[in-house]
Amino acid sequence: MLSKKMISVLLFFLLFSFFIFPDVSFLGAKNGLYLWFRTVIPSLFPFLFVSGFILRLGLISSFTPMLSPIFCRLFGCSTSGCYPIFIGFISGFPMGAKACADLVKHNEISKEEGQYLLSFVNNASPMFITSYLASQCLQLGNYRYIFFALIILSCILFSFCYRLFFRKQFTIHSKNILFKKTENKISILTISKSLDDSILDSFKTIVKIGGYIILFSIISQYVILLPIHFPIFQYLLIGAFEMTTAASYIGNSPFSTNIKIVLALVITCWGGLSSVFQTYSVIANTGLSIKKYCIHKLFQILFVLILGILFTLILI
Repeated sequence: MLSKKMISVLLFFLLFSFFIFPDVSFLGAKNGLYLWFRTVIPSLFPFLFVSGFILRLGLISSFTPMLSPIFCRLFGCSTSGCYPIFIGFISGFPMGAKACADLVKHNEISKEEGQYLLSFVNNASPMFITSYLASQCLQLGNYRYIFFALIILSCILFSFCYRLFFRKQFTIHSKNILFKKTENKISILTISKSLDDSILDSFKTIVKIGGYIILFSIISQYVILLPIHFPIFQYLLIGAFEMTTAASYIGNSPFSTNIKIVLALVITCWGGLSSVFQTYSVIANTGLSIKKYCIHKLFQILFVLILGILFTLILI
């Protein structure tokens, strides 16, 4: 844990930087706000709303059996655990984490299973990876879906690794998972209240995400000003804070296509401290560990690094 003195020094330094370089902070805030308003809200709000609505109406038991024949065998999860895998793979940070947290809160999955799922379901959105990163930044239109598949494959490989090394500590208690049983008919009052609660909860999450994106976008702009003479290290440092800004700089860098692809895969797999804080905001008070999540993400980077190198050697 950080001491109060250290936090005070960091905050003072940040305020001093805002005062000395107001244009930099303004540009970072503007870029973060633009990203949040133009990309994050339209892409995440539908998933946040529908996911919350499904949980509040108790429809998990009706939804997940469609996925369980494949997901339960592939990932070794319970039937309820299929839901955050599906949501995490088709949406973006921090939807996978939120789905895990919601299921743990509603006693649909155990905390141990929630931590296991959290280790690989929380990823960048397919739209960000295929449209912005692969197509716009890296000019890989013909390989954009392969680029996305590499991220997903790294998740699958890490899930195997997790179960191999943590099997003694992690067991699926599928018989103890309690599904919410609902009648065939749902009252209009229940639907109306669920709609209200889902909308309010979705906007609360969206605002939190927006705040973190803007903050780390500002920090990324200051990192760009640092006199670092090794561009690869500088881009990785930017990506450690916020992946969108780093992706743009990597795309415009003079590096070869192979190096660009590997760098982009690494920063996308990590997601930046922005995504880490977004994740922490949605798993708070559930017993899920953000420390373990970060460690697992670092291990997943090793898998995506190997896959990226093989991809560039074989296809590029």
